[in-house]
Amino acid sequence: MVKFLVGLVIVLHGLVHLWYVVLSQKLVAYRPEMGWTGRSWLFTPLLGDPTTRGLAAIFYSLAAVALVMGGIGIYTRSTWGLPVLVGSAVLSAAVIILFWDGRLERLAERGLVGLVISLVLVGTAGATTRYQGEMRTAQARLDRMGSRVITTACGPIEYARIEPEALAGDPVLVIHGNGGGFDQGVSLAHGFLGPDVQAIVPSRFGYLRSPLPAEASVAMQADALACLMDALYIDRATVFATSAGVTSAVQLALRHPERFSGLILLSPNAPAAVGLTPMPKLIFRTLMRSDFTFWALKTYLPWSVRLFVGVPKGFTLTPEHKAEVEAALSSILPVSPRAEGMVFDTYVSNPEINDFPLGDVHTPTLVISAVDDPMALHAGARILAEEMPNTRLVAVADGGHLLLGHTEEVRAEIAVFLRNRRAEQENNQ
Repeated sequence: MVKFLVGLVIVLHGLVHLWYVVLSQKLVAYRPEMGWTGRSWLFTPLLGDPTTRGLAAIFYSLAAVALVMGGIGIYTRSTWGLPVLVGSAVLSAAVIILFWDGRLERLAERGLVGLVISLVLVGTAGATTRYQGEMRTAQARLDRMGSRVITTACGPIEYARIEPEALAGDPVLVIHGNGGGFDQGVSLAHGFLGPDVQAIVPSRFGYLRSPLPAEASVAMQADALACLMDALYIDRATVFATSAGVTSAVQLALRHPERFSGLILLSPNAPAAVGLTPMPKLIFRTLMRSDFTFWALKTYLPWSVRLFVGVPKGFTLTPEHKAEVEAALSSILPVSPRAEGMVFDTYVSNPEINDFPLGDVHTPTLVISAVDDPMALHAGARILAEEMPNTRLVAVADGGHLLLGHTEEVRAEIAVFLRNRRAEQENNQ
């Protein structure tokens, strides 16, 4: 329906151009309210009146035909629709400007409205072309990363596996946060884990190709991750989780403690006052199901979505920080196949951690949190460290949810933690 209405508006806009052909050929008696006088500020002094009118008839006719074709192409979703629309709208705007008579009276009738419509069409078509290109790039990025869907006892789960040549210690199960998927987990692994770490990187419920079960719960999500380990014949692992994925990680340690040698919780969702109050569920779901809406906000109003990745207000972004924030936002695209997982995290999973018996988590744990994180508040990280008996807290001075500017510091802390887990494992053998 939307395509039909947009196509119809473009076709009607094109047909209006034929009125100027009528005026150029003096097929009706001219009156001031009709619009164009038949003169051009540019061509009439150079070419005279008859030649100018002839050129106007030709170019207004071409613009009309091109716009009608562009409207049809948009309605039929033809591959040539957008290029034709851009060209026709540019032609229309140029014709209106070049054949304006130079007078400021009755500008609306003399083509101002048509000029505005054509410029809007140029901008919209250009934005749509850019959007389609960036979406193709985002999908190609996902395809290149080579995830697989495996059938487990808990249902199908998408995952990727990073297997360096030299393996040391337990593999690491990487659990992504809100807005993620296996691709975010792969980026986390490459960013914070050493080159000798084997990483298993799943997409959680409702993200990309991992379906969201009916009546899904965090306990079901934790069991599904354990099922993934079973399907891959992995007995023990260290868990590396970030943000909303921490809820599932803690539940794993509660439900399957024998399977995990350590927990690394980065910018963790935790029991505390929320940093960002979620919008109404229906509005959030509707927005996240629209790839174009999220892309447009990210592209043209980046300040409106920076809080979505936890950039603190007033935090000075260096060029390197801006690139990191842009990469984090771009990695959420396409957002529509992540929407159900994001809704689950925001309205079901995140609040559940407030009810967990944290004192029963005895797995060695490293919690890393920025003091200025506006999303997963540092106060919540302190609660985890205080209530989970075998936990060490690393407080990062600033950098927000993404720990901007502290990658090497965090990598070093994680490397020490993994070495200690490896040494304990060797001592226990």
